[in-house]
Amino acid sequence: MINNIQHSEKNNFSPLNYFIVGSSILLSKSLYYETYGDNLLLFPFLFVLFVFGMMRNVKIDLWLIIFFAAFLLLALLNQESNFSSVGLLALRSSLVILIISIIPFKIFSLIFLDIIKVICFFSLFGVLFYELSFKSFLPYLISIDGRVMDNFLLFAVDFLNSETVGFRNNGLWWEPGAFQLFINIAFLFQIITGVRNLKLVILFALTIFSTASTAGIVCFLALLFIYLKSQNHVSKNKLNIFYGSIVFIIFYIYFGNSVISKVITSSDESFSFVSRFTDFQISIALFLENPVIGYGYANQDFYNTPTAQRIIDSQILPVKPTGADGITMHVAQLGLLGLPFLLPLINPGFIKDFNLFDKLLISGVLLILFNTQNFNFILIFNLLMGYGFVQRRKRFKIT
Repeated sequence: MINNIQHSEKNNFSPLNYFIVGSSILLSKSLYYETYGDNLLLFPFLFVLFVFGMMRNVKIDLWLIIFFAAFLLLALLNQESNFSSVGLLALRSSLVILIISIIPFKIFSLIFLDIIKVICFFSLFGVLFYELSFKSFLPYLISIDGRVMDNFLLFAVDFLNSETVGFRNNGLWWEPGAFQLFINIAFLFQIITGVRNLKLVILFALTIFSTASTAGIVCFLALLFIYLKSQNHVSKNKLNIFYGSIVFIIFYIYFGNSVISKVITSSDESFSFVSRFTDFQISIALFLENPVIGYGYANQDFYNTPTAQRIIDSQILPVKPTGADGITMHVAQLGLLGLPFLLPLINPGFIKDFNLFDKLLISGVLLILFNTQNFNFILIFNLLMGYGFVQRRKRFKIT
Protein backbone atom coordinates (compact mmCIF):
# COMPACT_ATOMS: atom_id res chain seq x y z
CA MET A 1 0.00 0.00 0.00
CA ILE A 2 1.06 3.59 -0.54
CA ASN A 3 2.81 5.12 2.42
CA ASN A 4 1.21 7.93 4.38
CA ILE A 5 1.54 11.42 2.95
CA GLN A 6 4.58 13.27 4.23
CA HIS A 7 4.23 16.66 5.88
CA SER A 8 6.05 18.38 3.00
CA GLU A 9 3.38 17.14 0.59
CA LYS A 10 0.39 18.49 2.48
CA ASN A 11 0.37 21.65 0.40
CA ASN A 12 -0.81 19.43 -2.46
CA PHE A 13 -4.24 19.39 -0.79
CA SER A 14 -5.00 22.83 -2.17
CA PRO A 15 -8.36 24.21 -3.30
CA LEU A 16 -6.98 24.08 -6.83
CA ASN A 17 -6.35 20.35 -6.64
CA TYR A 18 -9.77 19.78 -5.08
CA PHE A 19 -11.27 21.72 -7.98
CA ILE A 20 -9.44 19.55 -10.54
CA VAL A 21 -10.38 16.24 -8.90
CA GLY A 22 -13.94 17.39 -8.24
CA SER A 23 -14.30 18.47 -11.86
CA SER A 24 -12.91 15.13 -13.00
CA ILE A 25 -15.62 13.38 -10.98
CA LEU A 26 -18.47 15.61 -12.18
CA LEU A 27 -17.29 15.46 -15.79
CA SER A 28 -17.40 11.67 -15.63
CA LYS A 29 -20.98 11.69 -16.85
CA SER A 30 -22.62 13.04 -13.70
CA LEU A 31 -26.09 14.54 -13.95
CA TYR A 32 -24.54 18.02 -13.95
CA TYR A 33 -22.47 16.97 -16.94
CA GLU A 34 -25.53 15.61 -18.75
CA THR A 35 -27.73 18.60 -17.88
CA TYR A 36 -25.40 21.52 -18.49
CA GLY A 37 -23.51 20.86 -21.68
CA ASP A 38 -22.34 17.24 -21.89
CA ASN A 39 -19.08 16.95 -23.89
CA LEU A 40 -18.89 20.71 -24.43
CA LEU A 41 -17.89 21.08 -20.77
CA LEU A 42 -14.63 19.26 -21.47
CA PHE A 43 -13.25 22.14 -23.55
CA PRO A 44 -13.21 24.85 -20.83
CA PHE A 45 -11.82 22.27 -18.40
CA LEU A 46 -8.97 21.60 -20.82
CA PHE A 47 -8.25 25.34 -21.01
CA VAL A 48 -8.25 25.65 -17.21
CA LEU A 49 -5.91 22.68 -16.84
CA PHE A 50 -3.57 24.12 -19.47
CA VAL A 51 -3.41 27.43 -17.58
CA PHE A 52 -2.86 25.67 -14.25
CA GLY A 53 -0.15 23.55 -15.83
CA MET A 54 1.61 26.64 -17.13
CA MET A 55 1.35 28.32 -13.73
CA ARG A 56 2.88 25.31 -11.99
CA ASN A 57 5.43 24.70 -14.72
CA VAL A 58 4.51 21.01 -14.78
CA LYS A 59 6.51 18.42 -16.67
CA ILE A 60 4.61 16.19 -19.06
CA ASP A 61 5.40 12.47 -18.96
CA LEU A 62 6.58 11.58 -22.48
CA TRP A 63 5.68 7.91 -22.03
CA LEU A 64 2.15 8.87 -21.06
CA ILE A 65 1.83 10.86 -24.28
CA ILE A 66 3.14 7.88 -26.26
CA PHE A 67 0.67 5.57 -24.51
CA PHE A 68 -2.40 7.65 -25.37
CA ALA A 69 -1.09 8.49 -28.85
CA ALA A 70 -0.83 4.76 -29.56
CA PHE A 71 -4.36 4.30 -28.24
CA LEU A 72 -5.62 7.00 -30.58
CA LEU A 73 -3.74 5.57 -33.56
CA LEU A 74 -5.31 2.17 -32.90
CA ALA A 75 -8.77 3.76 -32.85
CA LEU A 76 -7.98 5.54 -36.15
CA LEU A 77 -6.61 2.38 -37.74
CA ASN A 78 -10.11 1.04 -38.40
CA GLN A 79 -12.02 3.06 -41.00
CA GLU A 80 -15.29 1.95 -39.40
CA SER A 81 -14.50 3.86 -36.20
CA ASN A 82 -16.74 6.72 -35.14
CA PHE A 83 -14.33 9.59 -35.76
CA SER A 84 -16.24 12.13 -33.73
CA SER A 85 -15.87 9.78 -30.76
CA VAL A 86 -12.17 9.37 -31.56
CA GLY A 87 -11.94 13.16 -31.39
CA LEU A 88 -13.54 13.08 -27.94
CA LEU A 89 -11.07 10.35 -26.96
CA ALA A 90 -8.25 12.71 -27.97
CA LEU A 91 -9.83 15.43 -25.83
CA ARG A 92 -10.19 13.14 -22.80
CA SER A 93 -6.65 11.87 -23.30
CA SER A 94 -5.34 15.45 -23.24
CA LEU A 95 -7.26 16.09 -20.02
CA VAL A 96 -5.85 12.93 -18.44
CA ILE A 97 -2.26 13.78 -19.41
CA LEU A 98 -2.57 17.23 -17.83
CA ILE A 99 -4.35 15.99 -14.68
CA ILE A 100 -1.72 13.29 -14.08
CA SER A 101 1.06 15.80 -14.71
CA ILE A 102 -0.42 18.24 -12.17
CA ILE A 103 -1.56 15.84 -9.42
CA PRO A 104 0.37 12.73 -8.27
CA PHE A 105 -1.70 9.59 -7.88
CA LYS A 106 -1.69 9.41 -4.08
CA ILE A 107 -2.86 13.04 -3.83
CA PHE A 108 -5.54 12.44 -6.45
CA SER A 109 -6.75 9.29 -4.69
CA LEU A 110 -7.02 10.94 -1.26
CA ILE A 111 -8.88 13.98 -2.62
CA PHE A 112 -11.14 11.65 -4.62
CA LEU A 113 -11.84 9.79 -1.39
CA ASP A 114 -12.70 13.04 0.42
CA ILE A 115 -15.13 14.18 -2.25
CA ILE A 116 -16.93 10.86 -2.69
CA LYS A 117 -17.43 10.43 1.07
CA VAL A 118 -19.20 13.83 1.17
CA ILE A 119 -21.45 12.81 -1.75
CA CYS A 120 -22.16 9.46 -0.04
CA PHE A 121 -23.08 11.08 3.27
CA PHE A 122 -25.55 13.54 1.82
CA SER A 123 -26.96 11.08 -0.70
CA LEU A 124 -28.30 8.96 2.18
CA PHE A 125 -30.73 11.77 2.95
CA GLY A 126 -32.40 10.85 -0.33
CA VAL A 127 -34.17 8.00 1.45
CA LEU A 128 -35.72 10.45 3.92
CA PHE A 129 -36.64 13.00 1.26
CA TYR A 130 -38.25 10.29 -0.86
CA GLU A 131 -40.31 8.93 2.03
CA LEU A 132 -41.41 12.45 2.99
CA SER A 133 -42.03 13.39 -0.67
CA PHE A 134 -39.81 16.41 -0.05
CA LYS A 135 -39.19 18.19 -3.35
CA SER A 136 -36.19 20.37 -4.16
CA PHE A 137 -36.49 24.05 -5.06
CA LEU A 138 -33.34 23.85 -7.25
CA PRO A 139 -33.51 23.45 -11.05
CA TYR A 140 -34.08 19.87 -12.16
CA LEU A 141 -31.24 17.63 -13.28
CA ILE A 142 -31.99 15.81 -16.52
CA SER A 143 -30.25 12.59 -17.50
CA ILE A 144 -29.18 11.90 -21.06
CA ASP A 145 -32.20 9.61 -21.54
CA GLY A 146 -34.54 12.46 -20.59
CA ARG A 147 -35.47 11.45 -17.04
CA VAL A 148 -36.08 14.45 -14.77
CA MET A 149 -34.67 14.26 -11.24
CA ASP A 150 -34.95 16.53 -8.23
CA ASN A 151 -31.68 18.33 -7.59
CA PHE A 152 -30.49 18.39 -3.98
CA LEU A 153 -27.08 19.84 -4.94
CA LEU A 154 -24.95 16.86 -3.83
CA PHE A 155 -27.40 14.18 -4.92
CA ALA A 156 -30.52 13.72 -7.01
CA VAL A 157 -33.73 11.78 -6.46
CA ASP A 158 -35.67 10.15 -9.28
CA PHE A 159 -39.13 10.37 -7.67
CA LEU A 160 -41.00 9.15 -10.74
CA ASN A 161 -38.93 6.00 -11.26
CA SER A 162 -38.83 5.29 -7.52
CA GLU A 163 -42.63 5.11 -7.45
CA THR A 164 -42.51 2.03 -9.67
CA VAL A 165 -39.30 0.22 -8.63
CA GLY A 166 -38.70 1.64 -5.14
CA PHE A 167 -36.03 4.07 -4.02
CA ARG A 168 -32.48 3.37 -5.14
CA ASN A 169 -29.67 5.78 -4.41
CA ASN A 170 -28.15 7.12 -7.63
CA GLY A 171 -26.12 9.92 -6.00
CA LEU A 172 -25.17 12.43 -8.70
CA TRP A 173 -25.35 9.97 -11.59
CA TRP A 174 -28.00 8.81 -14.02
CA GLU A 175 -28.53 5.50 -12.24
CA PRO A 176 -27.41 3.62 -9.10
CA GLY A 177 -25.15 1.33 -11.12
CA ALA A 178 -23.06 4.33 -12.11
CA PHE A 179 -22.91 5.73 -8.56
CA GLN A 180 -21.61 2.43 -7.17
CA LEU A 181 -18.61 2.63 -9.51
CA PHE A 182 -17.38 5.80 -7.81
CA ILE A 183 -18.06 4.45 -4.32
CA ASN A 184 -16.08 1.30 -4.99
CA ILE A 185 -13.22 3.24 -6.56
CA ALA A 186 -13.13 5.50 -3.49
CA PHE A 187 -13.08 2.45 -1.21
CA LEU A 188 -10.27 0.93 -3.30
CA PHE A 189 -8.34 4.19 -2.93
CA GLN A 190 -8.91 4.05 0.83
CA ILE A 191 -7.35 0.58 0.91
CA ILE A 192 -4.44 1.55 -1.34
CA THR A 193 -3.58 4.70 0.61
CA GLY A 194 -3.88 2.93 3.96
CA VAL A 195 -6.58 5.18 5.42
CA ARG A 196 -7.78 3.43 8.58
CA ASN A 197 -11.27 4.71 9.20
CA LEU A 198 -13.93 2.15 10.02
CA LYS A 199 -16.67 4.80 10.11
CA LEU A 200 -15.81 5.68 6.53
CA VAL A 201 -16.05 2.01 5.55
CA ILE A 202 -19.48 1.82 7.18
CA LEU A 203 -20.55 4.97 5.28
CA PHE A 204 -19.45 3.42 1.98
CA ALA A 205 -21.16 0.13 2.87
CA LEU A 206 -24.47 1.82 3.68
CA THR A 207 -24.33 3.87 0.50
CA ILE A 208 -23.47 0.84 -1.65
CA PHE A 209 -26.37 -1.07 -0.12
CA SER A 210 -28.73 1.87 -0.75
CA THR A 211 -27.92 1.67 -4.50
CA ALA A 212 -29.26 -1.92 -4.53
CA SER A 213 -26.69 -2.61 -7.24
CA THR A 214 -25.87 -6.32 -7.21
CA ALA A 215 -22.52 -5.87 -8.98
CA GLY A 216 -21.66 -2.94 -6.70
CA ILE A 217 -22.39 -4.92 -3.54
CA VAL A 218 -20.40 -7.95 -4.73
CA CYS A 219 -17.39 -5.77 -5.59
CA PHE A 220 -17.62 -3.91 -2.29
CA LEU A 221 -17.67 -7.16 -0.30
CA ALA A 222 -14.56 -8.34 -2.16
CA LEU A 223 -12.77 -5.09 -1.33
CA LEU A 224 -14.04 -5.26 2.25
CA PHE A 225 -12.37 -8.65 2.62
CA ILE A 226 -9.03 -7.11 1.59
CA TYR A 227 -9.56 -4.13 3.90
CA LEU A 228 -10.40 -6.20 6.98
CA LYS A 229 -7.57 -8.63 6.28
CA SER A 230 -5.10 -5.75 6.24
CA GLN A 231 -6.28 -4.19 9.50
CA ASN A 232 -4.81 -5.31 12.80
CA HIS A 233 -6.89 -2.94 14.89
CA VAL A 234 -10.37 -4.21 14.04
CA SER A 235 -10.81 -5.78 17.46
CA LYS A 236 -10.56 -2.34 19.04
CA ASN A 237 -13.55 -1.14 17.08
CA LYS A 238 -16.16 -3.65 18.23
CA LEU A 239 -18.48 -0.88 19.39
CA ASN A 240 -18.41 0.78 15.94
CA ILE A 241 -19.02 -2.61 14.35
CA PHE A 242 -21.98 -3.17 16.67
CA TYR A 243 -23.57 0.19 15.87
CA GLY A 244 -22.83 -0.34 12.18
CA SER A 245 -24.58 -3.70 12.30
CA ILE A 246 -27.69 -2.08 13.78
CA VAL A 247 -27.79 0.43 10.94
CA PHE A 248 -27.20 -2.36 8.41
CA ILE A 249 -30.23 -4.21 9.74
CA ILE A 250 -32.34 -1.10 9.25
CA PHE A 251 -31.03 -0.66 5.72
CA TYR A 252 -31.60 -4.32 4.97
CA ILE A 253 -35.23 -4.01 6.00
CA TYR A 254 -35.63 -1.04 3.65
CA PHE A 255 -33.50 -2.10 0.67
CA GLY A 256 -33.23 -5.87 1.08
CA ASN A 257 -36.18 -6.76 -1.12
CA SER A 258 -34.77 -4.71 -4.01
CA VAL A 259 -31.42 -6.50 -3.86
CA ILE A 260 -32.78 -10.01 -3.34
CA SER A 261 -35.39 -9.69 -6.07
CA LYS A 262 -32.68 -8.71 -8.54
CA VAL A 263 -30.71 -11.83 -7.69
CA ILE A 264 -33.54 -14.38 -7.77
CA THR A 265 -35.62 -12.88 -10.60
CA SER A 266 -35.64 -15.07 -13.71
CA SER A 267 -33.74 -13.76 -16.72
CA ASP A 268 -36.82 -13.02 -18.78
CA GLU A 269 -38.10 -10.69 -16.04
CA SER A 270 -34.84 -8.96 -15.21
CA PHE A 271 -34.10 -6.35 -17.87
CA SER A 272 -30.73 -5.50 -16.35
CA PHE A 273 -29.45 -9.07 -16.46
CA VAL A 274 -30.86 -9.85 -19.91
CA SER A 275 -29.59 -6.58 -21.37
CA ARG A 276 -26.03 -7.16 -20.16
CA PHE A 277 -26.01 -10.78 -21.25
CA THR A 278 -27.29 -9.72 -24.67
CA ASP A 279 -24.55 -7.08 -24.91
CA PHE A 280 -21.94 -9.70 -23.99
CA GLN A 281 -23.19 -12.05 -26.70
CA ILE A 282 -23.13 -9.25 -29.25
CA SER A 283 -19.59 -8.19 -28.34
CA ILE A 284 -18.28 -11.76 -28.56
CA ALA A 285 -19.93 -12.24 -31.97
CA LEU A 286 -18.50 -8.97 -33.27
CA PHE A 287 -15.05 -9.78 -31.92
CA LEU A 288 -15.03 -13.13 -33.73
CA GLU A 289 -15.91 -11.35 -36.98
CA ASN A 290 -12.81 -9.13 -36.76
CA PRO A 291 -10.56 -10.28 -33.90
CA VAL A 292 -7.46 -8.25 -34.82
CA ILE A 293 -8.57 -4.61 -35.10
CA GLY A 294 -12.23 -4.95 -34.07
CA TYR A 295 -15.34 -3.45 -35.64
CA GLY A 296 -14.42 0.18 -35.00
CA TYR A 297 -14.07 2.43 -31.96
CA ALA A 298 -17.41 3.68 -30.57
CA ASN A 299 -19.30 2.25 -33.54
CA GLN A 300 -21.76 0.20 -31.49
CA ASP A 301 -24.81 2.18 -32.65
CA PHE A 302 -24.19 1.08 -36.23
CA TYR A 303 -23.33 -2.56 -35.63
CA ASN A 304 -25.21 -3.70 -32.55
CA THR A 305 -28.77 -3.70 -33.86
CA PRO A 306 -28.32 -6.10 -36.82
CA THR A 307 -26.02 -8.30 -34.74
CA ALA A 308 -28.57 -8.40 -31.94
CA GLN A 309 -31.23 -9.47 -34.42
CA ARG A 310 -29.04 -12.37 -35.52
CA ILE A 311 -28.44 -13.51 -31.93
CA ILE A 312 -31.74 -12.82 -30.16
CA ASP A 313 -35.22 -13.61 -31.42
CA SER A 314 -36.84 -10.24 -30.76
CA GLN A 315 -40.30 -11.79 -30.75
CA ILE A 316 -39.36 -13.89 -27.71
CA LEU A 317 -36.91 -11.63 -25.93
CA PRO A 318 -37.35 -7.97 -27.03
CA VAL A 319 -34.21 -6.49 -25.52
CA LYS A 320 -32.37 -3.68 -27.25
CA PRO A 321 -28.56 -3.65 -26.96
CA THR A 322 -27.38 -0.92 -24.61
CA GLY A 323 -23.61 -1.36 -24.63
CA ALA A 324 -23.51 -2.14 -20.92
CA ASP A 325 -20.57 -4.54 -21.24
CA GLY A 326 -17.75 -2.00 -21.18
CA ILE A 327 -14.68 -4.27 -21.23
CA THR A 328 -15.90 -6.87 -23.73
CA MET A 329 -17.22 -4.06 -25.93
CA HIS A 330 -13.79 -2.40 -25.78
CA VAL A 331 -12.14 -5.63 -26.98
CA ALA A 332 -14.76 -6.12 -29.69
CA GLN A 333 -14.27 -2.57 -30.96
CA LEU A 334 -10.45 -2.54 -30.91
CA GLY A 335 -9.69 -6.25 -31.26
CA LEU A 336 -6.70 -8.06 -29.80
CA LEU A 337 -4.59 -4.96 -30.39
CA GLY A 338 -6.74 -3.16 -27.82
CA LEU A 339 -5.96 -5.61 -25.01
CA PRO A 340 -2.62 -4.03 -23.94
CA PHE A 341 -4.42 -0.74 -23.23
CA LEU A 342 -6.71 -2.51 -20.76
CA LEU A 343 -3.79 -3.89 -18.73
CA PRO A 344 -3.08 -0.62 -16.82
CA LEU A 345 -6.79 -0.43 -15.95
CA ILE A 346 -7.34 -4.03 -14.85
CA ASN A 347 -3.88 -4.58 -13.35
CA PRO A 348 -2.76 -1.05 -12.47
CA GLY A 349 0.66 -0.25 -11.10
CA PHE A 350 -0.82 1.27 -7.94
CA ILE A 351 -1.71 -2.20 -6.61
CA LYS A 352 1.87 -3.47 -6.93
CA ASP A 353 2.40 -3.72 -3.15
CA PHE A 354 -0.42 -6.22 -2.62
CA ASN A 355 0.08 -9.98 -2.57
CA LEU A 356 -0.87 -12.09 -5.56
CA PHE A 357 -4.27 -13.13 -4.22
CA ASP A 358 -5.28 -9.55 -3.40
CA LYS A 359 -4.04 -8.36 -6.80
CA LEU A 360 -6.19 -10.95 -8.54
CA LEU A 361 -9.18 -9.98 -6.39
CA ILE A 362 -8.74 -6.26 -7.13
CA SER A 363 -8.29 -6.98 -10.84
CA GLY A 364 -11.49 -9.01 -10.75
CA VAL A 365 -13.30 -6.14 -9.05
CA LEU A 366 -12.08 -3.64 -11.66
CA LEU A 367 -13.09 -6.02 -14.44
CA ILE A 368 -16.62 -6.35 -13.04
CA LEU A 369 -16.97 -2.63 -12.33
CA PHE A 370 -16.07 -1.60 -15.86
CA ASN A 371 -17.93 -4.43 -17.56
CA THR A 372 -21.36 -3.72 -16.06
CA GLN A 373 -21.88 -0.30 -17.64
CA ASN A 374 -20.79 1.62 -20.70
CA PHE A 375 -17.98 3.43 -18.83
CA ASN A 376 -15.47 3.25 -21.71
CA PHE A 377 -16.29 6.75 -22.89
CA ILE A 378 -16.14 8.69 -19.63
CA LEU A 379 -13.22 10.52 -18.09
CA ILE A 380 -12.72 8.26 -15.06
CA PHE A 381 -12.05 5.28 -17.36
CA ASN A 382 -9.17 7.07 -19.07
CA LEU A 383 -7.92 8.54 -15.79
CA LEU A 384 -7.56 5.16 -14.11
CA MET A 385 -5.99 3.81 -17.27
CA GLY A 386 -3.47 6.68 -17.27
CA TYR A 387 -2.62 6.51 -13.57
CA GLY A 388 -2.36 2.72 -13.82
CA PHE A 389 0.10 3.06 -16.72
CA VAL A 390 2.23 5.68 -14.99
CA GLN A 391 2.49 3.59 -11.83
CA ARG A 392 3.40 0.50 -13.85
CA ARG A 393 6.05 2.49 -15.69
CA LYS A 394 7.55 3.59 -12.38
CA ARG A 395 7.43 0.02 -11.15
CA PHE A 396 9.52 -1.18 -14.10
CA LYS A 397 11.59 2.04 -14.07
CA ILE A 398 10.99 3.01 -17.69
CA THR A 399 12.72 6.35 -18.18
